[in-house]
Amino acid sequence: MSLTSQPVESVHTTGPATAKTPQGGGGLRTPSPTPGLELERIKAEKARKATEEIKRILECEDPAEILKLPKPIEGQDADELEVILAWREIGCMIHPDHTEHKDATTAYKKLQTAAKEMGLDATDQEDVDSWDGKAEFDPPTTSGQQRHMDEDEVPQPPARVLELYTKATPLLYALGENPHDPAAHEELKTINEEIREANKKEELSPLEWLIPINELVIHYIEVNSKYGILKSNATDQDARSRISMEKKFIDEIINRNHLPEAWTVLTADEFVAQQSENVSNTTSIDYPWRTGKGMTDSLIVGVRKSGRGTQVCVERQEGGTLIRRLESASEVGLLEVQNYMNTNDFKNLAEGQSLWSHQHRDDFEELLWVTKSQTMLKNTASRRKDPAADCCVKFRKKGIHILTVSSLSKVLGPTSARRAITRVCERDGFLPPWEAEPVSTYYDKTKLEKNPVKRREMRDQQALENRDIKEETNSIQHLQDRIAKLETSGEGQLQARVEKMEKRFDTMETSMNELKDMFKQLMATLAR
Repeated sequence: MSLTSQPVESVHTTGPATAKTPQGGGGLRTPSPTPGLELERIKAEKARKATEEIKRILECEDPAEILKLPKPIEGQDADELEVILAWREIGCMIHPDHTEHKDATTAYKKLQTAAKEMGLDATDQEDVDSWDGKAEFDPPTTSGQQRHMDEDEVPQPPARVLELYTKATPLLYALGENPHDPAAHEELKTINEEIREANKKEELSPLEWLIPINELVIHYIEVNSKYGILKSNATDQDARSRISMEKKFIDEIINRNHLPEAWTVLTADEFVAQQSENVSNTTSIDYPWRTGKGMTDSLIVGVRKSGRGTQVCVERQEGGTLIRRLESASEVGLLEVQNYMNTNDFKNLAEGQSLWSHQHRDDFEELLWVTKSQTMLKNTASRRKDPAADCCVKFRKKGIHILTVSSLSKVLGPTSARRAITRVCERDGFLPPWEAEPVSTYYDKTKLEKNPVKRREMRDQQALENRDIKEETNSIQHLQDRIAKLETSGEGQLQARVEKMEKRFDTMETSMNELKDMFKQLMATLAR
């Protein structure tokens, strides 16, 4: 799911007096379609929607499902505003006095019962029961809002709170993508605790200006599920309708609490458009700096000096997907890289990295891609170090830039940066830098020693150790060969002894048989 910084839509629809009339390019009114035909088309469309809604209600039993609302969290009541708006929207659509359908009354009564079970009061029920088919309703007021108006409106948050809201924005983006993200929940709770403690010091209500995490998450979950439907069917009307309703609820929360407008969600049309844009982002990007051609159809995005050599960020098709990597100039093509660096406006990836900070957080719009990290040869004697990686970031005002992982962490914060990188890597089908394993490894402690004298001593010692290890290995091998020989010899001796014993048993058996025959003959002779 995506949050947006677009202006928040009003919760209430525009009335007839303020509705804009269509105009042509010269500012004149555009000719309307034939009035009679247009009215018939609108009437037929309303009847079709009412029929679908009546059928749906008659097949439902759960009150929340009848009102097309998310089930309340166990132990909590349903949101009053949600119930009122759902009752008004569906009730007017299937109102038996304004709907020519044989089951309209039955469905309406079932909807009425469901709304009462969800907490609808008699006044709000009467508003729809007595609706004349034309009048617009006043903005709904819940009992909680009424209690709030009886006291004071939520005051505008001070600078200290606005600063914390800015800090919380990437976390709300994370909840927009995954409403159950435990790390984001914990960090938001920490921010709320900061607000609460500061309120106490200023002798204010500890509840003032707290971020309504659970209230927002309930709606994010619902919108997220409907976005999933739009990914496979961009024209699904039920999903679009639900997103529109949920957006109104979220905007109401934002307006009521003076929260950042960036915490709202995309409309269905905006989400579908963003999905199309994301697909184009994974295929090609129009970089605002000079790029170059490398070998084997690769695109040179930028370069940086790395020790005695040059590290190159390249872009190429791999398995039908555009993948970016950091490679040595020799892999990309020494001549091609040199020609690129001879241009006046080549992209130096190292330039300006120290200038990025949390002050650019509000300007952050999207992480476009991350380089696929891979260490060719790693010394396992050194401490754990993530492979180098670059991130292509789109800012609202500053445009597209290449940031290192460290720079992106300064902008978004370490947790949010890792989360954003993980999402993009998963999208492009490879592991994030901190999970990527090297192609091959070796172990050499001497390369970690900076003192040349100690380094020579360590190398001499390591050479001696290697010699001893080789001798021990040879001894072990000799011993293993001897054991194998003895085992083979032992098996042969044992086999010979067994065969000898078998022969002795055969001889003894023959002798016994002969003795038996002699005994029988003796007994026969004595019997005579």
